[in-house]
Amino acid sequence: MPTRTVTDNEILEAALIGLQQKHTEYTEKIADIRRTLGIRTPSTVTAVASTETAVPAKRARRKMSAAARKRIADATRKRWAEFRAKKAGAAKEVGKPAMKKSAPTAASKKAAVKKTAAKKAVAKKATPAMQEETAAS
Repeated sequence: MPTRTVTDNEILEAALIGLQQKHTEYTEKIADIRRTLGIRTPSTVTAVASTETAVPAKRARRKMSAAARKRIADATRKRWAEFRAKKAGAAKEVGKPAMKKSAPTAASKKAAVKKTAAKKAVAKKATPAMQEETAAS
């Protein structure tokens, strides 16, 4: 790669200065438009130079008094108590829910298999007898 001459560096520095000036003009215009629209920027960010590097400061956390926490907790408990009372009242009106079917046990599966096998055996015995009757006729 060819080495840059002094004139190349001077041109690049001049271009950088020009771009920085345009950048400050644009950020000032953006700030004016925001002020016109009523959009507030964080107070810790200074106008032009430090917009890229500045980080807005964290707000101080608001402290809630113990009395306020107690009022909120009591109100929440009251709300949940009302909810549970309504839920219990609705359950009494509806009545007993239908029983759930349990999963088949090994014994019930075995009984079902035996029952099916017995039906097939009866059907098999009836079939040859029917064939004899139709052959005799």
